[in-house]
Amino acid sequence: MKPIVIALALALTAGVLAVACGDDGGGSPTRTATASPSPVATATPEATATAAASTAGATPAPTTSSGAGEIAYFGPEGADIWLVSADGGGQRKLTEGQCQQAAGPFWSRRGDKIACVSGGTEEAPETKITIFDLEGRTLAAAEHKAWLWGFAWSADNRHFVYAISEGETLETARPSLVIGDTESEATVRLEEAGDARWSPDGSQLAYLKAAGEEPAIYDMASGQTRTLDPGLRPLAWALGGKALLVAANYQQQDIGASYKANLLDLASGEMTRVPELDNGTQFWLSRDGQAAAFLAGPAEREEGGVTVSILDLATLNVTPIEGAVIGYPSEAIPPDHIAFSADGAHLYWVDVVAKSDEEVSGTIYRARSDGSELTQLATVGAVLFAFSPDRTRVLYTVESALWVAGVDGGDARSLVENVGGRWPPAAWRPLP
Repeated sequence: MKPIVIALALALTAGVLAVACGDDGGGSPTRTATASPSPVATATPEATATAAASTAGATPAPTTSSGAGEIAYFGPEGADIWLVSADGGGQRKLTEGQCQQAAGPFWSRRGDKIACVSGGTEEAPETKITIFDLEGRTLAAAEHKAWLWGFAWSADNRHFVYAISEGETLETARPSLVIGDTESEATVRLEEAGDARWSPDGSQLAYLKAAGEEPAIYDMASGQTRTLDPGLRPLAWALGGKALLVAANYQQQDIGASYKANLLDLASGEMTRVPELDNGTQFWLSRDGQAAAFLAGPAEREEGGVTVSILDLATLNVTPIEGAVIGYPSEAIPPDHIAFSADGAHLYWVDVVAKSDEEVSGTIYRARSDGSELTQLATVGAVLFAFSPDRTRVLYTVESALWVAGVDGGDARSLVENVGGRWPPAAWRPLP
């Protein structure tokens, strides 16, 4: 497996094709899957509103932005971070050559700091992490002769973690996790460790001790490590930090992995099977970790795709969203294509259909988390999307141009003609 920089903030697993989203309100959920290269979208970029009438008496969801919003993106050379507001104004350059070929950009949880992260190649491994404030001042920096596997901000808005492997060759390299601090030069290094997952409040870090295949939890306040039962891999925190979703009987496959998903109660140690999330099933958690949207069986339609269901992690009841289908022209759905609203009451997603390399479009949908009020909002001639933190707008690219529109298709506009860097080349700033 080749090293990757997971350009989708908050998770670091290299091999588990699951998506466990503990949404921070800024469109940067926990992610362990990356999108495959997309076909070129040459369809008309303007969004077309196609909203269907909701059920009579339905509770409305917001479809117009409560604020202009701000977006960070890489310039055409991929060496600098720029900022621009969603209305097209306030464009400014933040960095000066410090982010060559970086991934991200990665906003901190409160949107007052931003990281550019670059990893090496197999021929010349080198990792570089640089944290900036919104005046372009460097708050923290690190460099290693190592392969980089991922980066994630803590919910405390101060700490971050990244995964590296150091050694003469990739096959013999030793993995470790490094916890950094934007307010001091202090770091914590966890040797022979990977698969990191921040707790919802940022006070703990779940990870895998690679040598013994043992899951562990590092406590930030005490500096102590708690080891859990061996043979489990952390997938995501759930139920407000009271439980962990874990993988048992994990076996790496040529594509993805096979395992049995379980919900581990951290107080009692009791494990409950969650078969809906087995074997690399992609899933997205609500902000409070009470519910998970997951991709279920294949859809019966000509273009393909899979259905979407909601799993209540407290009761383990499953609610299918009738008529909800999501597709993408690759083996995995880009993590930014599904998002819960901040209160967990609604789920938004984009269904991408590629009828040909020239004819690609994404249709935006919304439904209530109880499976009702499925509404088609708009169709956009693009292939990669990211919802704004308040879920009222969507960011997308058409060829190398960066666009934004309301989720209902209104107010579509081109922000930047030429963006660079790795995907995603842009990221919404979290709400204050």
